[in-house]
Amino acid sequence: MPPTVSPYVMGITRTPQGISIEGLAPSAEARTAILNAARAALPTIPLTDRIRIAAGLPQGMDWVAASSFAITQTARLRQGTVRIENQNFAINGDAADRPGWSTANQDVRAPQLPGGLRLASANIRPPAISPYVWTAERNGAAIVLEGYVPNDEIKVANVAAARAAFPGATIADRQELA
Repeated sequence: MPPTVSPYVMGITRTPQGISIEGLAPSAEARTAILNAARAALPTIPLTDRIRIAAGLPQGMDWVAASSFAITQTARLRQGTVRIENQNFAINGDAADRPGWSTANQDVRAPQLPGGLRLASANIRPPAISPYVWTAERNGAAIVLEGYVPNDEIKVANVAAARAAFPGATIADRQELA
């Protein structure tokens, strides 16, 4: 019988050198499934395995599903950490690309996370954009706002300013957060 451990944890770290998984699994089969998920998500990245078998998994959790979700989010990072402690999920890192940044932010803020997880914290930084360009262009009766903005407040303010400056014009908002 494996030792009982509390809190039940899994930590995943991604660096330019590879990925390290350190933590617990409720069985050898679960450990193998977690490692297989990591190899499938990051097939070309060196993997360091520090998973131990231990009892103490919180009631109602699917540890393989929770760990697989964490690995999927780690795959969207250029570098960073993901941590599961009991049901709490935390992610901190730099996104590898814009689609990964967007998808990871949506996934971790979903109303229900896989495996019985709940979001404790999320700090996923977008990749650097170069060149960082924003334009407003009049195209007939339309005003096209396009390019990168740093936050939602500026995005909304740009649309409001365009509506005020060009009453009655159609505003095409193609701004992206970066």
